Amino acid sequence: MTLENLYWSTGGWRDDFSIIGFAGEFKKDEDDSNKNQLIMALTTAQAQQKAVGLKPAIIMGAIASCGRVQIFSSYWEDSVCS
Repeated sequence: MTLENLYWSTGGWRDDFSIIGFAGEFKKDEDDSNKNQLIMALTTAQAQQKAVGLKPAIIMGAIASCGRVQIFSSYWEDSVCS
């Protein structure tokens, strides 16, 4: 597997690799479901990057509803629990 083979697509082939580069949630209703869905997508994207051995990087995402757009970013930070 090389980085050239990584991409993200909701309609991609099942036998190919896929990685999230930008996440978005766009629904008509203005509630927390867009934000919650985006948080899950960003968490998945960060876990994917870590799993394939990529360097930690900021991943961006956006939510939109009722004519308003909000931009979010995520970053994987290892924490030490005692």
